[in-house]
Amino acid sequence: MAILLIGLALTVKAAEWNHDDKGKSWEGLCKVGKTQSPIDFNTSEMKKATYEDFTFVGYDRDTKEDNFVNNAHTVQMESTYQPQVYGGGLPGIYQFAQFHLHWGSVDNQGSEHTINKKAYPMELHLVHFKTEYGNDIGSAIKNEPKGKNDNLAVLGIMFEIQDEDNEALEPMMNALEKVATTDIKTKVDMEVATLKSLLPKDTKNFYRYQGSLTTPGCNEIVVWTVFKESVGISAGQMAKFRQNVKLDNSGKKLVDNYRAVQPLNNRKVQSVSTVSPPYIFSSTVESSGIHHLITLPILMMTFIHMLVL
Repeated sequence: MAILLIGLALTVKAAEWNHDDKGKSWEGLCKVGKTQSPIDFNTSEMKKATYEDFTFVGYDRDTKEDNFVNNAHTVQMESTYQPQVYGGGLPGIYQFAQFHLHWGSVDNQGSEHTINKKAYPMELHLVHFKTEYGNDIGSAIKNEPKGKNDNLAVLGIMFEIQDEDNEALEPMMNALEKVATTDIKTKVDMEVATLKSLLPKDTKNFYRYQGSLTTPGCNEIVVWTVFKESVGISAGQMAKFRQNVKLDNSGKKLVDNYRAVQPLNNRKVQSVSTVSPPYIFSSTVESSGIHHLITLPILMMTFIHMLVL
């Protein structure tokens, strides 16, 4: 799963790399790094973990002024929209920057991550940056706090073929038709949508590990979340990705834009199930700013303090 960053000059220019050999020839940290992504999730070797539920702030609001672009490596949605996510074991508050996708030429390949060596036809990545480190994704990436590697949080979602169209994907499908008749790297408008509509119904169960960007320069700064539940897409909708996105201006199609899975190198991979503590008064999806979490013990301490006074 490649993370193509908005406004960030990567160490290897876009024209100098591609997915022809699934990243095996990429240099630098991509070749020598020890916490690279993607990986295969071997469910028989995972450690179980429990965290609090995710809170998705603003994920239920329609996005505004969205752009969709074919950048010759993927199609990517860029927006001035700024929802946030926290909880779910994430080490801080993360702000949405962009989403992009990776897909295959056939249904048994295309996703970057695999589960028990099974690949999926497409994988969606929702890319977020840690607000503690900067006001945009570029400044957050450049920040190098000592001993930290949590600059980005990416939510990965697998797609599986189903009989009927997925209506939540229609804004993207319409944008793909515009992309088909537009030069590479030319932005097209995308209809308003909600990020919530792209999430699986079950966001309580997922895989978690520490990894990297999966495009050059493969920076090892990503907290990965890949949801266990997949999202449906019809064969017709899947065909639009394979037919409408050009690799170059010669008309060759962009497919199989995924990196091969990387060695785990003794990293801890968690199989997570989240819980909603009864003493937290906070909804799973919030449509306004971050709310402070109020716990029963805090309320009790406040009450006792009032009595003492």
